[in-house]
Amino acid sequence: LGLGTREQVYDFVGKQIEAIVYGALALDDGTFFFLDGFDPDRLVSHHTFSASMLLMDGVTRLDEIKYFRQKVPSAAWVPALTDREGAPPPELEAVYEAVDGRRSVADIGRLTGLGEFETTKALYTLCTTGHVSVQPPRLAGGIAAMVEAANTALIEIHRRVDAAGKGTAFRKALGDFATGAGVYELLFRGAGPDEKGCLDADAVCSNLFDVADDDDDELFLKRQLHEYVSFGVFAAGQLLGTNAEVSLGQDVNGLLQKLQPSG
Repeated sequence: LGLGTREQVYDFVGKQIEAIVYGALALDDGTFFFLDGFDPDRLVSHHTFSASMLLMDGVTRLDEIKYFRQKVPSAAWVPALTDREGAPPPELEAVYEAVDGRRSVADIGRLTGLGEFETTKALYTLCTTGHVSVQPPRLAGGIAAMVEAANTALIEIHRRVDAAGKGTAFRKALGDFATGAGVYELLFRGAGPDEKGCLDADAVCSNLFDVADDDDDELFLKRQLHEYVSFGVFAAGQLLGTNAEVSLGQDVNGLLQKLQPSG
């Protein structure tokens, strides 16, 4: 396979098995399958692991990754080199040299063979030393994907306030926020939002180039949509109660992360 000696291949496969186990432990839910009539003699090679050691290491990693997530929110984020002078610690050189401003944490983990956890740990340290900054990933679909993410969140927010009979008050609060912020009146010109809270992506895109105040139009839009949706969660919470706000925030958190601006 071009991976090296038999021992190196064995070690590589073992690390992949460990990564799968640790990844499974991190899941909140899933579906399990059992093999019927499985014959272990048909396996080309065997790996023997201590189940208790795997579980202990897995639990430790789950605790540690929460700490690292303060600076490296997910494996999809993209690290970039800063203008910090001086070399990083020698043990971090492999990860540091793989940082190019385009590869994600997951990409670097695969490239270096370290996997997601060790790469995240190394990048956390590099962020702490100031050698690297970590930026949120750009959405593959660009501006249209940003508006789609915002619309998906806004639809859910509007659905919940409407179900509670608070739709009119919520729309007034969100409208007042947009008017008071100033930029949304121009950014959303002819774009809505409609009764469900959706924005027209084509209209937003057309308005964007007249409104954006920096060189990165996508970053500007991401920032504005993130603030708009975040206020929507807050305003809904004010009307529905704290528990409802927390629940709603959890449900749209993934969408908000897609709109999370860098810096």
